[in-house]
Amino acid sequence: MYLSRVARSRHSFLVALLLTGLALAATVGLTSRDSQAAGATFVGLPSHQPRLDLPTVLDGTVWDAERVGPWIVVGGDFTQVRLQDGTVKNANAFAYNINTGVAHPDFFPVLTHPNRPPAVWSVERDSDSEVFLGGSFHTINGVDQRQIVKMNLDDGSIVTSFNPSINSAIRTMAVGDGRLFIGGEFDTVNDASRLRLAEIDPDNGDTKPFRADITDSTRPATFPYGPKALELTNDGTLVVVHRGNLVDGAVRRGIALIDTTNGDVTDWKTNFWNDSEVTTIDAAISPDGNMLVVVGDSGDFPFMGRNAATAFSISDRNAGSDPLWIARNFDSTYAVAVTESAVFIGGHFCWVENSIAPDPWPGDGEFSNSNSCFGANPAGRFAPYVSFRDQLAALDPATGHALAWDPGSDGFVGVRSLTAIGRGLLLGHDGDRAGRDANGTRAWEVGRHVFFDINTPENNAVLAGIDTPDVGRCFGFSPTITG
Repeated sequence: MYLSRVARSRHSFLVALLLTGLALAATVGLTSRDSQAAGATFVGLPSHQPRLDLPTVLDGTVWDAERVGPWIVVGGDFTQVRLQDGTVKNANAFAYNINTGVAHPDFFPVLTHPNRPPAVWSVERDSDSEVFLGGSFHTINGVDQRQIVKMNLDDGSIVTSFNPSINSAIRTMAVGDGRLFIGGEFDTVNDASRLRLAEIDPDNGDTKPFRADITDSTRPATFPYGPKALELTNDGTLVVVHRGNLVDGAVRRGIALIDTTNGDVTDWKTNFWNDSEVTTIDAAISPDGNMLVVVGDSGDFPFMGRNAATAFSISDRNAGSDPLWIARNFDSTYAVAVTESAVFIGGHFCWVENSIAPDPWPGDGEFSNSNSCFGANPAGRFAPYVSFRDQLAALDPATGHALAWDPGSDGFVGVRSLTAIGRGLLLGHDGDRAGRDANGTRAWEVGRHVFFDINTPENNAVLAGIDTPDVGRCFGFSPTITG
């Protein structure tokens, strides 16, 4: 179902109602991804300038980052990290102090895998001193650990009492209320059958009774279709975003909500994908747990929900849901994070809908994303309804339209991870530069991990002038200039 202008306005009002409780939720209704003692997410938009005092990831891609007490823990498929003194460490993960930027001296884990380059795909806080790393690996620092490890940040040691055996990669995790859920492409956990989704004991790694297998792929036969994102809400609902059709035998194409108090799949479902292939890559929920935003790739046609960010209401855990809004990005959208103030998205795109875009979206429904940045078929031809955003954007949570924030990234594939924490936005990409200086140019070579800290002062020169549509380079028409 695609929304008319009237319908989208009505849904925007409903979203506004959903968001009225977010400030309170930031302290009492925390999600698993962002839970911190001091509050889940920040308010407003961060500076266009990233932190410049952090360790620099020199290669590969950063796939996830999370705050754990005073530390930011970063993981990916990178192999080298340069410290502030110029020393280069070989590592697949590292941690640094959120206030000083100084690297943890004893936390540079090195992973191995016998068949492919190792990677950390997911980082999850267990406590202010312990963290889970999930991914594709068989050893860490020479110790046998299959796909997941628990580490102590006090001294950088492996928590050896936690040692489950997972037979294939973990792509995502959710932690909350003493429970640990994992999603990926595995089919056995500690020799017990678990198809792509499981719960394990966070203390010793034992398999728990919870079971909700994901089966019946919506994709070509050899393509993976396990969970791409898991989110655990404050009321004990596990949100599972995947590329399959069945969850515990029930048709829940693309998204399922599971009541973790009894293990039942709730009645919430969407027919958004109908019979189309699900190509979702990431998802995030609002701080109050009432709105879910999914993003994806694989072309802007023939199904409009691929290269887009799509919002759903999940406030009623037992009701169906059509999209609240669909934000067309015209190219791959790989990452999303949601705060009270914005839906942050990252990817390979460079055009997004702005505040004057028509509903349900600008352009015809059969648009190809070939050469969508510039080239022979650029999405910029939809100006004045689109604004240039270089792989990174902030959207209005009520409408999905772009806000006035445009730091940009120079990634080759693009931005692959976003995490909102109380101090700002953590970004992972495969580029070297991010953010804009007073001249609007990307002057800072900060590597594959980027931290837009709300404590970093904004350079107001970046924000000067363009107000119709939103701030950003716009092509195909003359913007209104003020000031």
